[in-house]
Amino acid sequence: MNTAASPFEALKRFFSGIQVRFLCFFGIALTLSLAASGVLVNGMANGVMQRMSERTTLAELNQICDNLSGEFAAMRRQTTLLELDSNVSALVERQLFSLVERTSIQMGLRDTVKSMFTSFPALKAVYLYSRDGALLMFGPSTVRSFDAWPQWELPGRVAKETASAVRFYGAVEQQGMPQPFYSHDDAPPLLLAGVRVKGGALLLGFSARVLEEHYAALAQTAQGGVYLLDGAGRVLSCGDENALGTVYVEAKESGVRSYRRALGTDDMEVVYRVYSGGYTQEMRRLSRMTLLSLTAALVITAGVFLLWLRRMLRPVTGISRSMERVEQGDYSLRVDAPGMDELSKLARQHNGMLESLQRLTDMNAQAERERREYELQALRNQINPHFLYNTLNTLKWMAMMEGSRRIADCLADLGGLLAPLIRAKNPLCPLSEEIELSRRYLKLMNTRYMTEMPMEVELPETLMDAPVPRLCLQPLIENAILHGFAPEKRWGTIFVRGGTGEGDRFWLEVADDGADMPEEKIEELNRRLDAGERCERIGVVNTGMRVRLHFGADCGARVSANPGGGVRVRLELRRMAI
Repeated sequence: MNTAASPFEALKRFFSGIQVRFLCFFGIALTLSLAASGVLVNGMANGVMQRMSERTTLAELNQICDNLSGEFAAMRRQTTLLELDSNVSALVERQLFSLVERTSIQMGLRDTVKSMFTSFPALKAVYLYSRDGALLMFGPSTVRSFDAWPQWELPGRVAKETASAVRFYGAVEQQGMPQPFYSHDDAPPLLLAGVRVKGGALLLGFSARVLEEHYAALAQTAQGGVYLLDGAGRVLSCGDENALGTVYVEAKESGVRSYRRALGTDDMEVVYRVYSGGYTQEMRRLSRMTLLSLTAALVITAGVFLLWLRRMLRPVTGISRSMERVEQGDYSLRVDAPGMDELSKLARQHNGMLESLQRLTDMNAQAERERREYELQALRNQINPHFLYNTLNTLKWMAMMEGSRRIADCLADLGGLLAPLIRAKNPLCPLSEEIELSRRYLKLMNTRYMTEMPMEVELPETLMDAPVPRLCLQPLIENAILHGFAPEKRWGTIFVRGGTGEGDRFWLEVADDGADMPEEKIEELNRRLDAGERCERIGVVNTGMRVRLHFGADCGARVSANPGGGVRVRLELRRMAI
């Protein structure tokens, strides 16, 4: 194989696909058409858009100024109306009058202010100060910023005015930083209208949101900015609360133009900043719409072609999705292929292959389930004859040594042992039933060996209904007796313990205080338990295998030395329905 030609061959195979070739063709045609139309439209409309943008901007600025002048005129009327109220003058001028007179004046003024709040929603706060700076009245609540600067600073500035003229303030300077006025924390900023009253000061707080409503949407659309400045060039109102009270600085960014206009007779000025891409961008958006209309026919043609191409290649797409599901072990997805072309035939063959794989998978799963059931049944069939053999062997020795009374007792215990095994159809039983069976078995062993081996049970009540394999404890108790006590004829105690683990896990433990098991024997048993080996003899290995088959590979048995001497076997199980 020529390695130098490999990249070329790979590229050739990629572009040989039908879908790729057609997409490339229409992509190139559409791109060329768009480029030619864009150059033509932009060349013809550029001059027109520049002139239209200029006229539109000036018209918008004039409209903003007219609207703001109307709002300020309304604010000034409200301020003047309250200034001329006789109760205001009375409170400021008269310092010595009776409590009754003072109360009557305050109540009359309170009614007037209440009516103003109702008729003029933009009004949010009213403050009246005397000649010496005392706060005579306020409503409905204090201005948050007043707590942060001397109370008489702004009213004192208003009281020093030579003429009774309404002036507006957007912020007060504190520690060199402008602080806007707020009625409360989550409210919009306030614009304060101040007027001198008989040597005192009257302040009315209006919501700045009323002014912002006249230019907020326009500024957002134009991606520009509108700034209302006082006579000192400080910002009274704008869309950015952080700029309130600061001295306005002309932007020096490239592509930014500013338009200014005085606001009527008020010592204020409106600055309208237009960014590149503002109104001009809106006009260009219209030109792009024209450009899109020129290419609509091409786009529609390309869309129809792509729909046809997608329909034609639908079987291939379906096969690809189906194979992705197959990788995850799901064979259920079939490809819809109603046509008679080669791709439809390929899709139908793919469906037939999936059906064959599904049948094979189901057969393997059924075989695995049957294998597990056969293994469980084989283990159960191993246990019952062995258990019966050992019990009958005990009865044989008793018959040789004693009379029929004890034999009858043993037969009764044997019946109690065999009855649940014969009648039970479920391989699982409650733990309480298994404990009772183990007690009966230990009673038979005590009779056989003529001793009194006790069995101490330490189990929580919550575990007594937990499902366990039948005869899972008896082989462990038998091993403890045969290998821990019987060889040396030194009888001890059988311990049965248990507890809960994480989630639905729990554990059981059978231990004895008899003879120790060699360390190498313990390691050999644990190795066989971990490997899941089968064993023809009944004992720990087969018990662990039964537990794993019932509850999963993460369960089973473990052998270790008992700290008090002897051996202990721990079973790891989990709760499941019986």
